[in-house]
Amino acid sequence: MRDGSEGELSSACWTYDGVAVKVGESDIVPLYHELCFTVAPGFKGENAEILRCIERISQKVGNRGIYIMDRGCDWGTVINPLLDTRRRFLIGLAGTRQLVYRGGGVQARQLA
Repeated sequence: MRDGSEGELSSACWTYDGVAVKVGESDIVPLYHELCFTVAPGFKGENAEILRCIERISQKVGNRGIYIMDRGCDWGTVINPLLDTRRRFLIGLAGTRQLVYRGGGVQARQLA
């Protein structure tokens, strides 16, 4: 976002979006959009906003669908609640991310 008063780009504003596409169709259906200011009172952080987006969508669609997120969501504070609620998801991972596999640690690129 551009800060007009300062004349520079600002990282103080993020958007969170959720859309749906039915299998075999090309129409995109908007489900969620939230504009968040990181400097606003009550802002609890990126992880809380991501989980709030998922929860709001889940309230409407139940456990239908698969949540697809970029690698910015590849940490336990996002993944563990998804696992706890038995939601289906795909998250892009950095190749160096350590995963637990068969009781041991392995890099994502080795597992792939």
